[in-house]
Amino acid sequence: MVKEIIGNKKAFIFDFDGTLFHLFTTFSFDKEIAMLKKEYSSLGYTMPDTWNPFDAFRVVDEQENSSENRLKALIRADEILTNKELEAVECGEPINGAVELLRYLDSKGYKLAIASNNSPLVVSYFMGKYLPDIKLPVLGRVTGHPELLKPNTWMLEELMANMGSKPEEVVFFGDHPRDKACADKAGVGFVGITPADYKKERMLKILDSSDICNDLVELLDIIKK
Repeated sequence: MVKEIIGNKKAFIFDFDGTLFHLFTTFSFDKEIAMLKKEYSSLGYTMPDTWNPFDAFRVVDEQENSSENRLKALIRADEILTNKELEAVECGEPINGAVELLRYLDSKGYKLAIASNNSPLVVSYFMGKYLPDIKLPVLGRVTGHPELLKPNTWMLEELMANMGSKPEEVVFFGDHPRDKACADKAGVGFVGITPADYKKERMLKILDSSDICNDLVELLDIIKK
């Protein structure tokens, strides 16, 4: 159960998109995908017919090419994706209860951090707009190093070191199975956040319903009890 997973833990790490913020609910990637396909083809990479911009990083790792082309492809993919994320964050909105939850936890002295596969610039925009008075460590996508994206535990390990917390003292909150896999590998607790039906259906394949919160209002209510 969520209450038992949290227990007396006072160090919380949150995923960003889908957990704290609705980033791409109304955005299409068609233009960016067409752009990446054209540029990747010129660098010798073959793109699948059906994919999303994050697949650009996977394609580079799966297909052999020169190290120079690899770096060019990774940098360009990150640039295109970051620009789209920064466009989207201006139109997106926080998950229900996100701002209130972070304010409450900060006021009670919890150690807080954010680990995101998005650009850290996007998370900084969110914090600056909605919670400018709260400062917390953030780790996001590192240009040229897709191997560090979750479910790699690098972000969680770095943030735990920053917070001075041991794995058994930490809970990670996320909306995707890769977040659960990351938490398991890092040895930290995990609570699923599922603000959409399809997210809940996906999480119920790997979690019990008692280990899931539908939104952050529900999570805040549990923490306060």
